[in-house]
Amino acid sequence: MYMENTQTLSHAQSDGLRSFFGKIYKKMALGVLISALVAFYVTNTVNGSELLQTIFSSTIYYYGIIGLQLALLFGIQWGINKLSKQWAEILFYVYAAITGLTLSGLLLMYTGSSILATFIAAVAVFSGLAFMGKTMKYDMSGWRVFLFTGMWGVFIVSIVNGFFLQSANIDWIISIIAVLVFSGLTVYDAQSYKRMYINSEQGQGLDKMIVLGGMHMYINFIMIFVNALRIFGGRD
Repeated sequence: MYMENTQTLSHAQSDGLRSFFGKIYKKMALGVLISALVAFYVTNTVNGSELLQTIFSSTIYYYGIIGLQLALLFGIQWGINKLSKQWAEILFYVYAAITGLTLSGLLLMYTGSSILATFIAAVAVFSGLAFMGKTMKYDMSGWRVFLFTGMWGVFIVSIVNGFFLQSANIDWIISIIAVLVFSGLTVYDAQSYKRMYINSEQGQGLDKMIVLGGMHMYINFIMIFVNALRIFGGRD
């Protein structure tokens, strides 16, 4: 199956598309930076360590934070048409900050060298997948149901395993599946946003979609990085 819109883009369209994706990846990169700064603060300061201990020592606090993350995620996703661009950006960066907070507990389990190596590898893999999605002609729209089913499956099984089974083997299998699913979503999202741009009037009216695209790509990258770390990371 090939994309219906396979015409060669004009020079102006190519420049516009490049600028459009550049804005998406800037939003994503800022989100990653915010998460990294929060995680660094939490794991390297006395106040941050006390906050981390408070959150992870209380089931109510921990799952309250997770619930807030989900509320922000779904609020931005489903309310993007009602939100202003500024509020969508603010909520995304709040989401990224909270993600940095929750990830800090996981990062403490691994050596600094393995975190850095996995992060660099995740950047390389993500960049290749995003480029593939932007340039390839194969239509990924038929994979939508499969990818989103896989995403929800990873989420639900992770919760069940965390609450009840607590199996290291299941966690390892989930991590492998998650890397594959979010790798596929990276390709899918890149192609979807390319199609969105081409079908628009030179990117008109897509300001809020840039924020949403940044959030989608941020989530894809974080999930690839975190689950690759679980698979390959060296324990501290």
